[in-house]
Amino acid sequence: MNLVSTKWLNSNLNKVKIKAGIAAGLFKYVHKGDIVHIDFITTPPYNTKAKITRIIPIVDPKIGRMIAEIDLDNHNFLLQDGTKALITIYPS
Repeated sequence: MNLVSTKWLNSNLNKVKIKAGIAAGLFKYVHKGDIVHIDFITTPPYNTKAKITRIIPIVDPKIGRMIAEIDLDNHNFLLQDGTKALITIYPS
């Protein structure tokens, strides 16, 4: 999976929404509830596992891919708006 970015949910710093681009050819293999491993590009390094919470099956014209959204807790406040990450999806 490619680099993705984070967005805060409703200005709540405790929760972030991760948006991952999905290539059209991989779309049929990715489903809501699939487990993902996320490696954030931060200092100190941070990684975690989570589940896909939403799939948007329309190609986003800005990135040319469909979107998988992942809601994540941000207890350590390490994740900021625009933080980049590498995501590995484990299809079910």
